Amino acid sequence: MADLFVPEGSKDKVIVEAFPGPGQLTRSLLALPKERIKKLIILEQEPKYLDYLLPLAELDPRVKIIPVTALEWDAFARIEQQGLLDDVEVIDWDQGVHPTLQFISHLPITVYGEQLIAQLLRLVPSRSWLHKFGRIKMNYLLSQYVWERLNAPPSHTTMRCKLSVMASATASLKPLMDEELRPFAKHFHPTPPKNSTKVTNRQVGNPFLAIEIIPLEERIIDETKLEMWDYCCRRLFVRKATPLTKCIEDLGPGAKSLLPKLKEFKIDDKAVRDLTVYDWAEIVKAFDAWPFAPKDLGINDGKLDDYGGRGGGPRY
Repeated sequence: MADLFVPEGSKDKVIVEAFPGPGQLTRSLLALPKERIKKLIILEQEPKYLDYLLPLAELDPRVKIIPVTALEWDAFARIEQQGLLDDVEVIDWDQGVHPTLQFISHLPITVYGEQLIAQLLRLVPSRSWLHKFGRIKMNYLLSQYVWERLNAPPSHTTMRCKLSVMASATASLKPLMDEELRPFAKHFHPTPPKNSTKVTNRQVGNPFLAIEIIPLEERIIDETKLEMWDYCCRRLFVRKATPLTKCIEDLGPGAKSLLPKLKEFKIDDKAVRDLTVYDWAEIVKAFDAWPFAPKDLGINDGKLDDYGGRGGGPRY
């Protein structure tokens, strides 16, 4: 796996590794030919794991340990504050994948892990976080469940969701290892309970795979419209099996006025789960041009019966 993440030909990589646990993958990365990895920055806060990781920093000067969790954005600020990325060159977005900076993470089997990968994908359009250095390759060890949600194509009856749309709009995704990592108990810690008869989606034992995510060169989502993408996807995916003609008003009272424009692109009769990323781009474009679109696009947008559109005061 380490060889797949940092293959032959790699040189002077600066790698940020999150959630390494006791460091089994960390040790495998350090065992690669030394010219491949210049620096390995580890984010881990659990004392029980730091006992295994701190000796690595004493033995190998390439290892830098920051004892915080990657779930806190302060962790990445601390990497920069300590000057650990001062030697990383900024590469123009259209100049290919960044040759040295890379992110590797074992994604937690919790809703927080899924939220983290969703957030890191949302940062691609604004080219912030590590993406400010260029198109950064990201490698993850994650559950089959999260992978299916990330990679679900249009029309997938169960897994197509807002995360699928945001992933396909921002990055290319590729599996690297799958069957080689099964059964779960042979490769990962902790092992599932012996009396467990069924493994649920967010439970230890859900099959894991290793993947590669590379930000797209094409900017499908305008960073200034990201909040609109979030809002439109969130509101419409509530009824993902419903044709757009029947649920468009979930975007706000009077949203049926957007249908004639969407009909031009032959997407007005599509079910929400059947919409491609380019269909979503047209929906957001129409929503942005709508003078009566809700002003508040935050998560607490359930009450839309008395709101002020961008065209003026409350509508009655």
